[in-house]
Amino acid sequence: IKIQFEEQTIVLSSRRTVKTDGLTVGNQFEVELMSGRVYRAVISAPGYEPAEIQLDYRGAIPSGRTDVRTVYLEPIRPGPQTTEDGRIVPGIVVDAKTGLPLPASVIRKFVGEEVRAVTEVDRNGEFAITVQPGEGFELEARSHGYATKKIHFEESGLEKIRIELEPQGEPCDQGVPECIDNVRIYFALNSSEISAKEMKKIQDMAVILKKNPDIKIEVQGHTDRTYRGPEERAFQYNLVLSRERARTVQQALMKLGISKERLVVKGYSYLRPIVQAGDALKGAVNRRVEFRRIREQ
Repeated sequence: IKIQFEEQTIVLSSRRTVKTDGLTVGNQFEVELMSGRVYRAVISAPGYEPAEIQLDYRGAIPSGRTDVRTVYLEPIRPGPQTTEDGRIVPGIVVDAKTGLPLPASVIRKFVGEEVRAVTEVDRNGEFAITVQPGEGFELEARSHGYATKKIHFEESGLEKIRIELEPQGEPCDQGVPECIDNVRIYFALNSSEISAKEMKKIQDMAVILKKNPDIKIEVQGHTDRTYRGPEERAFQYNLVLSRERARTVQQALMKLGISKERLVVKGYSYLRPIVQAGDALKGAVNRRVEFRRIREQ
């Protein structure tokens, strides 16, 4: 953490702690700053993109005021890497019409008629494959609710792979449980009300969950970043809204006969946008609920 005032660095800290879940890295850092000034804070960590925020303490500020900021860093997306087994090339699978990622996708790598690798994408629709120098190969991408696509690639000059799939109906039309990760329930601005169109998706999902009683899902609520106000207030407002959206979907599934114990509700505020957008129109795809199957360890 580096805090600057008028191009001069006045605070520099590298203290870092790991929370008890063993995954989340948090910084328990406190500092006293003078009022009447505007500071620039730069937060960085190995393997993550740095973030910069402005701390404006001009105007009437009560003595002893505490300003709590939470900063989330995005991991650096890997480019092509070389290993003993070949070169690793990153890729992504997206909806051809919207450009949105398709997390419930499977990639198969063919060399000739032989399947050399089978890869699942992550929650961002991203994957990585290993290729050999001078190798020619085909990738087959499958995702429920989309037409399967097979594309030929050459290793030479290949930096990143983007596969666009054409939609064929709704993800869960075929009743396959793997489709759950592709379902998105969209909401109007500042609303947690489910429209009739989105309710059809929930009904399709309820049918699948009834046929597969062992499946538990995480119901994830998300928002856009159009709230105008202080950062902490904006985060809290959107956190409440994201949880309310997730609970609304949870309640809809419960009314359709799905047990509450199978539906874990989580709200992520605006921390997991699909697109980076600050206005209501462009950020509409961020106002959503998504689902992730909970895989027992």
